[in-house]
Amino acid sequence: MKTRTRVVRAPLTFCHREFMNRCKPKLRIAITLLAVVALPLTAALCPAGEASQKVQKSKGVVTEVTVASLTIEGGKEGEVKIYTGEDYLERVSVGMQVTAWHHEQGGVQQLDRLEYPLEVALTEPGGFIPRIKRFILLPSSNAGDASTLYAEMERLFRDRFHWVIADRMLAEEVRRRFMKEQGVNTAIATRGNETTPPPLVSAEPELIQRIAQGARADAVLEVRVEYIMLKVRSHTAEWDGQRETFGSRSARFASAITRRPVRGQVPVATVVLNLFDPQGRLLWRNRRGFRVLALQVSMGNDFRDRPLAEAVQDSAFMNDWLNQVFASWLNAGPKPSAATAQR
Repeated sequence: MKTRTRVVRAPLTFCHREFMNRCKPKLRIAITLLAVVALPLTAALCPAGEASQKVQKSKGVVTEVTVASLTIEGGKEGEVKIYTGEDYLERVSVGMQVTAWHHEQGGVQQLDRLEYPLEVALTEPGGFIPRIKRFILLPSSNAGDASTLYAEMERLFRDRFHWVIADRMLAEEVRRRFMKEQGVNTAIATRGNETTPPPLVSAEPELIQRIAQGARADAVLEVRVEYIMLKVRSHTAEWDGQRETFGSRSARFASAITRRPVRGQVPVATVVLNLFDPQGRLLWRNRRGFRVLALQVSMGNDFRDRPLAEAVQDSAFMNDWLNQVFASWLNAGPKPSAATAQR
């Protein structure tokens, strides 16, 4: 699905003229040359003759979800069926309140953007947290090595809730045996050159029961780190409740001067979390964007891969992200001890 955008060449505003006047002569020459080079390039990527499509906004309750569409009941506006272009079955359920931006294409409504609750609690955290004494993670990732991310989650649960954390390798071994019994290849597909890996499959209730029994755990948290190609139109990526500015400073500066935003796709990681009780019943779920997995290395289209392990190294970001994801747990759980608060 492509969004057509008209490119308009705008003259320098007063602020731009004032900025240029104050620049040193050599800097003015450099900025002028940059604009001369960048404008034809961007115009070639986004032809001026393309017209923008009218975007509509629908807010209401979901009445039907399929792998390729969803239907929203908008009150006076009635029902509207919107084709999504991707599978939203795990993110959106019937009865959920959502807001969709969409446009008409080929006689049907095509989705541009969808806002939906990222966190869904079938049981309030204040109800399940006191019952948990022993806990285990069921991890999977097709976006790279996420072991540091899992370890940071386990540290939070251990320090804040004082849970006993079972070795997650036990959960992985139980899953391997379970999948082998089902005749399924146990290897998790990872990204190859120029490819996007298939989505990860959610755990079945029977598998959760086996893991809980083997670990003698009161709860199992399935953590899936998924690789996604995200469409962007600027140096800011927004997805699944996350917002991150990417690209080098010089590239962002050139985009601002020429008023030509970046258009294309960038790889990002999203974390899908499902908390189950020992019987395999879903208690809580959350879906939260994590990080952009590429870094721009020049003012052109040169990007390098940003390994997931590198993205996790930012401790300040990790603390903020974990506090956002588990905010409802932290508010419902016991207060940290003085020793923990000083760490």
